[in-house]
Amino acid sequence: MGLNLIAGKESDTVEFRTICRDGSIQWHQFVYRVWHDRTGAPLKCYGMIVPIDQQMKEISKLQMQVKKDSLTGALNRMAFENNVNLCFEEPELANKRHAMLLLDLDNFKQINDGYGHALGDHALITTTEILRSNVRSSDYVGRLGGDEFVVFLKNANEEQAAKKAAEICEALERAELKSDEAVVTCSIGVACYPKSGISFNQLYEAADEALYKVKGSGKNSYSMAN
Repeated sequence: MGLNLIAGKESDTVEFRTICRDGSIQWHQFVYRVWHDRTGAPLKCYGMIVPIDQQMKEISKLQMQVKKDSLTGALNRMAFENNVNLCFEEPELANKRHAMLLLDLDNFKQINDGYGHALGDHALITTTEILRSNVRSSDYVGRLGGDEFVVFLKNANEEQAAKKAAEICEALERAELKSDEAVVTCSIGVACYPKSGISFNQLYEAADEALYKVKGSGKNSYSMAN
């Protein structure tokens, strides 16, 4: 607001937060008008404070919906890709090792087509929960579409990424997502930064190639990108 006063702006709005005694945060908007003297210097200012907490919560909710997959709550492709590329631009992270795990559900089509979307949706939601429970809060979990998921592990070398991929395969197998005809497991392709790529697209392509090696050799396992 101070800069606007110096610039001679006659009216404006300012949004700010206050911390209540119970620790909660409330949003407000200060709507003001400035009167100036003959030289243009600010003389007086009148305004009013309007509570906008509900509006800000709605905006925050909409922003989250834009970033999240509506079914599972995982990051959608655009948000995941942006987060990964932004990570590589941060000086403290750009020079470290990271890993991308591209995951595809085995036998998902048989369950989804043969037993309905309710069972298929349950498998997708459960998969997301398993992925989240097996990574750190600082890592990213995304659903790229269909039964394709992706995990980004920060500060993880090849050995750590391979171990995590094995843990995810085992966790999904233990979940016993199955029908009378098929059991849902997963195949994972692992690509490491910067060895296999220095951007989301490069890592995705490398992980996708590794993933299909697993698909062609029995599924329910993982493979490291070259």
